Amino acid sequence: MKIDRLQLDGFGKFSEKILELGPGFNVIFGENESGKSTLQNFLRGMLFGLKKPGARRSYDELLQRYRPWQGSTYGGAIEYSLGDRRFRVERNFAPEDEKVRVLDGDTWQDITAEFPMDKRKEVLFAQTQLGISQIIFDNTVCVRQLRSENSEGLAAEINAKLVNLGSSGEEDISIHTATQILDAKLREIGLTERSAHTTLGKVTARVEALEQSRLDIIRVYEEVRAAETAQRKCQLELESMEESHKQLRLAIIAAEAMEIRTKLSKIDEYDSKIAELRHTLDVGASLRSFPLAQKDNLLVALEKVKVTRQKLYEVENRAEEMTQRVAAQEHRASLCDAYAVFDQESAQSAEAGFTRMEALDQARYELEHKRLTLWHKQSELEADCSFFAGCAGLGIQGEVEFNQLEADISEQKLKAIPLESDRLRNQEKNLAHKVKLYSILAWLSLGLGLGLGAMLGQLVAWSLGLLAIPGCALFVFLWLTVRENKRKLLELRQKIAENARLLSQIKADIAQKGELLNTMLKQVGAENSKELHEKMRQWVIWDHNRQNVANDMADTEKNLTELQERSHAEADALAVNFFVPVGIDASEREITRADLVHFVSGLNNYLQVKAELEVLVARQQELERERDLANSAAKTAQRSVENILTKAGVESPSEFMADWEQAQRVADAQKSWQALNLTRKEMIGETSSEELEARLQRCNFELEAANWHPSQPLSDKLELTRQLEGIADSIQMIKESIANLQGIMETKLAGVSNLAEVEVLLLAAWQEKERVLQRRKALELARQTIVEVSHQVQRDFAPLVNKHMAQTMQTITAGRYTISKIDHEMTIKVEVPEVGEVKDLANLSLGTVDQFYFALRLALVDLMGIQFPLLLDEPFSQYDDTRLAAVLRILLLLAQQRQIVVFTCHTREMEMLQQFASGSYTLVKLSA
Repeated sequence: MKIDRLQLDGFGKFSEKILELGPGFNVIFGENESGKSTLQNFLRGMLFGLKKPGARRSYDELLQRYRPWQGSTYGGAIEYSLGDRRFRVERNFAPEDEKVRVLDGDTWQDITAEFPMDKRKEVLFAQTQLGISQIIFDNTVCVRQLRSENSEGLAAEINAKLVNLGSSGEEDISIHTATQILDAKLREIGLTERSAHTTLGKVTARVEALEQSRLDIIRVYEEVRAAETAQRKCQLELESMEESHKQLRLAIIAAEAMEIRTKLSKIDEYDSKIAELRHTLDVGASLRSFPLAQKDNLLVALEKVKVTRQKLYEVENRAEEMTQRVAAQEHRASLCDAYAVFDQESAQSAEAGFTRMEALDQARYELEHKRLTLWHKQSELEADCSFFAGCAGLGIQGEVEFNQLEADISEQKLKAIPLESDRLRNQEKNLAHKVKLYSILAWLSLGLGLGLGAMLGQLVAWSLGLLAIPGCALFVFLWLTVRENKRKLLELRQKIAENARLLSQIKADIAQKGELLNTMLKQVGAENSKELHEKMRQWVIWDHNRQNVANDMADTEKNLTELQERSHAEADALAVNFFVPVGIDASEREITRADLVHFVSGLNNYLQVKAELEVLVARQQELERERDLANSAAKTAQRSVENILTKAGVESPSEFMADWEQAQRVADAQKSWQALNLTRKEMIGETSSEELEARLQRCNFELEAANWHPSQPLSDKLELTRQLEGIADSIQMIKESIANLQGIMETKLAGVSNLAEVEVLLLAAWQEKERVLQRRKALELARQTIVEVSHQVQRDFAPLVNKHMAQTMQTITAGRYTISKIDHEMTIKVEVPEVGEVKDLANLSLGTVDQFYFALRLALVDLMGIQFPLLLDEPFSQYDDTRLAAVLRILLLLAQQRQIVVFTCHTREMEMLQQFASGSYTLVKLSA
């Protein structure tokens, strides 16, 4: 790139100012406050704007500092050449009227839209054309006074640029940006499972929540099954109580019917009984000691025997039914015996194994794809083998020799500069002119002195002849001066002849080394040294990439084999540990998710059947205990009956009742004989016989409709009524218990998710977690690979930077400093020759430190191929004359390849340039 013209419409002190620069070495000379720094910042602002770097639109402090002093338009224009094209950039810096236009230099067509624009609304034409950022611009091509330190971020920018150039050949790929993106993705996924706001933390929390939900559902199901069992028990008791209630109610009706019939029959019999009572008293005299009071106890005992036997019968029927259900459930369980060795954790283990197998298969597929990609890349690299054959033949050592030859030629050319100078010839011409002039003056002074003295001595007085003495003295002085100048002229001509001989030797040596350089260029197939270095750089990158691809291919093959073995091992473990024992044969095919679903569903079915069998067995045991209790109660009731019969001296209840009736008749006869008439009146009361008949017909009709027949002698109506009320209370209590149990089941089941659906969601959550972990592992591997490649490429480029910097410092310091290194932070360390130790730059003088950083900037500019002119602002203020002369010679050679602009307020640089580069630079003077 070459800057042709600067037009400052209004920038700081300048208004309507135009500067034109030459193609090679330019010097902008001016005293302090003449505007040199203003020009530099104008140039920087025209290229990059006056905004701060970053994503936010904020302005640099320079915006206010360089507002026009005279109120003119805040802006200007710059014209420059890049390759075979010319460009003109116009810019207005004022924020209220900010504008930038890029024009074609030949047609002045607006081509601003061809360049991208960032978030600050800054047109990135300079970054696009030069391939460097503002940070690199400020620390490479722009060299200021006493600026040894590098600005913050330069090391990262330079390293990223070198890495991109070395790894991909592209300059718009940011390794730093890539690692930042990967770090952001890793933070988004989560570094631990307990990060609540990350993807991994969220999916882990979902897995734990679903696990807890599953356990809660299982617990609720167990509680509901217990409630159902209790409800069935209450329902059976309710059915039994309702049947007893019905029987008691019919028994009461029957008792009432019997009571009415008794009353009706007794109305007819009372008259005859009165006559028979006496006879009965006489006949039953032997039964007066009979235990009449035991009749009710006997009836109660007989009722208990009936009830307990009935209950025993019902319990035995239910127990038999439960035995059949247990047998049927045991048969169902026997059909799933293959799953007896597994539990619920087995399903989780099988699912985890299958997930690992799927992950391994996915990784294997990705490696297969990577291997195919590497194979194609390897084929592409091998296709370029013939293109780099010459480079491989030359090798790195050959390139070093080529550089050494170029350096030797450059050094000899530098030596030839003073030899080719006209200074000696001008001195020879001046001395010859002086010799001739002084000779004429000497003879003239001698002639005038002698002639004037003789003439005045003869014509005036002899004493005036002494005036010839000053003329003779002047003649002697001038003659001695002429002799001295002739001696110097002879020495000067000898020196000119010696310089001519040395110049001839240097040119011959340069020609010989040039032939060697041409031979190397032909071997590589390059036109010039830059093309050779570029091709050698491409060859180094190509050979490095070829080796990397070969290593990656070997690693990929190894990893693929390992993944295949691990996948087969997981499949074999699944088959042997889970699928084969339950009859799933996958020996001749790959294991699929259908096999896993078959196994899990079979295991869940077995566990469900097993749980139901346990409930039925518990119910069976409960019925057996209930049967034992009913049997015991029946035996106890039977013993009570037998004890009563023994006390009465009879063998059966019928005998007891027969004797009791006779004894009762005797006892009643004794009582009833006296008040039989009164009893008859009291029994009939105000009710007529017809009403009793009607009531009897209603009772008989209801009993016939229910087809009821007493299974045992009827108890007393009051007793039956009391029992009926007790059973009604028990029925109400049982119904309330059933309703409570139903409410408990409905409450517990309300809002409870389906267990199968929760298990499916849990399985999906585990799979999602595995995918997140795999994705995090892939991102970590990608970041590690990028960092390793970045470090490797930086290590590869560091020797080239060290070499360029060492060559420059060797020339500047006349061979004093030959070994220096930089690290990844662009920090320089130097080997001090006196002690042979490595020292930091802080241990050297400020001038030497400036010179090292000047050499570093030149190396970076050359290595990164930056085409922008080199801007130097008072960089030599701390240089001694010897090192300044060496640096200027370097810059003069460099000016043959790129434009150089030196800003200075010192005349020392001007004098040196005048000595050995007169007329080969452009001078621009500024006024204060």
